[in-house]
Amino acid sequence: MKSITILIHNIFHYGGTTKSISNLANILARKGHKVTILSVVSLNTHPYYPLEKI
Repeated sequence: MKSITILIHNIFHYGGTTKSISNLANILARKGHKVTILSVVSLNTHPYYPLEKI
């Protein structure tokens, strides 16, 4: 199991990059990796696209 950190400007916004990052993080989490997403901007309490809590 690897620990993966993803840096993104704004995970709380909609768009293609945000959706791709969310999908990638969910797939890696389902495979057993520890995924951390660091968002530079945090204007909301929940990301726009759902994330796994594995």
